Amino acid sequence: MQADLQPELHVYQHDRRLASVCREMIRNGIGVDLARKEALSKELAERREELRCTLRDAVGDHNFEPGKLEQVRTHLFKNLGVRFTAFTKGGLPSTDNKTLEGMRLSGNQEHAAFAEALLRWRLAGKINSTYVDAVGGEGGRGIYLHAGRAHYNWKPFGTVSGRLSCRLQSAPRYDKSVPEGRVRELYVAAPGNVLLYYDVAQAEMRLAAYLSNDRAFIAACQGDVHANNAKAIFPQIAAKGWLDGDAKKDKTRGKKFRDITKNFGFAISYCAETDTAYITLRRKGFDVTRSGVDLILSKLHSTYRTYFRWVGENHARVHKTGHMRSPFLGRIRWLGWYAGLPDVANYPIQSGIADIVNRRTIELSELLPAACRLVAQVHDSCMYDVPRHLANGCQTIISDVWSKSIDTPGGSLILPIDLKQGERWSELE
Repeated sequence: MQADLQPELHVYQHDRRLASVCREMIRNGIGVDLARKEALSKELAERREELRCTLRDAVGDHNFEPGKLEQVRTHLFKNLGVRFTAFTKGGLPSTDNKTLEGMRLSGNQEHAAFAEALLRWRLAGKINSTYVDAVGGEGGRGIYLHAGRAHYNWKPFGTVSGRLSCRLQSAPRYDKSVPEGRVRELYVAAPGNVLLYYDVAQAEMRLAAYLSNDRAFIAACQGDVHANNAKAIFPQIAAKGWLDGDAKKDKTRGKKFRDITKNFGFAISYCAETDTAYITLRRKGFDVTRSGVDLILSKLHSTYRTYFRWVGENHARVHKTGHMRSPFLGRIRWLGWYAGLPDVANYPIQSGIADIVNRRTIELSELLPAACRLVAQVHDSCMYDVPRHLANGCQTIISDVWSKSIDTPGGSLILPIDLKQGERWSELE
């Protein structure tokens, strides 16, 4: 057995070092603004009550409780006349979030308004219980809080890609316009410290291009990959200069087209088909048609045909071997002989990014001063709690590590990072 395991030993050794980093993150914890935590919990409770009233007005029932599924089912399928399309395991019409998302896209304004309010009501409750009240809360779901620091459980396992696993990673992106988008306001630097944060810029697209050695894709990654992709999809807009300079982020010019293209990133990394891409874009509020989405996907497949051919070759290889390996560390993943195309397309990208970020996180743990404490690794980003007088020096060390090139089939790749300092996580978005 040892002879069989020997080729995999380097993965085990890597994961032992990564486990040590995770242990230190658990010990370090992350600072919590306790006053802001209590205030946000109250805001989310008020937000839920406001949405409850909205839902009651919508159905004309002032005793309606949106947390009781039987009442939701009655109002959806009897009073509002929504057509049910899915069932629970018990054979009842489903009232899950997928059903509500379908209502949002139905074109019926009454149904869409009810679905939006109910989804928001559920989200506010989920955010409060999972990310706000859970910090210092009792029971198995509570996050240990000591001396103003939340000690999350960071695991170097639990994902097939090799990325770390932790509840904090799924904290919603910052949106100050609604209470459910303000979780990241809770997390702060220790007194006298700053948070030093870096994020790998457009990592998925860049790695997909270089792993597949698609020269057109690589060329698009020289600069703003989303704007360059938009130029291939919207040549008439590009001809106006709206996808260059400040115009590409101007709401009246190129921003809409760049944002649409940016949200097609998953269609590349997961090889999503038209219906999936259309539903996802509509869910995010983009006014697109199915035929328009189909045309965009056709242009992407034509422009980046080398990349999509590479995915197809990987898919055929998996059908013979049943597995894939991450591109840099060689972590093996069993997919089976009948693996789906999205899993095959995405694994090299996600696992490749995990290989790079994890290796550099380990390297930085050995180079940075002991007082520079890693407090979070959220996918392609890391956050350190650093004494203010050491911040600039630590920033230089991080920049030097990330300036090293990575050997890929497409040549040497340097992944750019956005590096920022602030006293609160929400300031670093």
